[in-house]
Amino acid sequence: MLRTRSFLKYSIIIATLAIISMIPMLAHIDTQTISYASANELTITIDGYADKEVAPDYAKIYANIISVDLDSKVAKNKAMKIFEQIKSDLSTSELDTKNIIIDSFSSYPNYQISCRQSSLGNYANLRFSITTNLENISKIITILEDNGINEITSIEYQVSNEKSIYNDLLKDAISNAEQKAKDTLATDDLQIIEIEEKDNYYCGTLYKYGLDIFDDASNVGKIKISAKVQVKFSVQAM
Repeated sequence: MLRTRSFLKYSIIIATLAIISMIPMLAHIDTQTISYASANELTITIDGYADKEVAPDYAKIYANIISVDLDSKVAKNKAMKIFEQIKSDLSTSELDTKNIIIDSFSSYPNYQISCRQSSLGNYANLRFSITTNLENISKIITILEDNGINEITSIEYQVSNEKSIYNDLLKDAISNAEQKAKDTLATDDLQIIEIEEKDNYYCGTLYKYGLDIFDDASNVGKIKISAKVQVKFSVQAM
């Protein structure tokens, strides 16, 4: 009985993974509808797609400052002092300090668990991020390390003009739908009746964690931006 349940659980997991793997494929299945609007007018509704791979041009570096002291206020002040020193070092290196922000702060007790629970003081955890162009990533990481930063958690690579690129892709997607309609109906005499922007899933960010953070930022890869529309055309029936 246990073996049967384990096999069933395993089969469900495999089936779920198979469905998840098909999601990108399902997103690009064409929907096409042809109908007569009147005796002399034919309509066709068809999907259009466009995508583009773009190299990221800026990044956000996420890091933590963790300090500990018997007094929680002292622990907090230690963390803030390190943060202010980082800002000062960034300024000295002619890096913009407006792009360094505190994302969150927390304080919690440091317990020693043995036969009897006892407090060893309090932790202060200051989480912050720095937005920068790719050329300055290595310099910033060096400044963080020189200030004894305990943890650089991740780097997010993004495209600054993503919205502009996406808007251009919408136009390309409309052209894609128009070409499909022309190919389907074997005519160039089409008139656009309606355009609907469709839900389209893509990740506009590349992430690096752990030791990958220290890789060459110029080889981070590219971000694939895509757009999807559904366009309704009309054509005079033959």
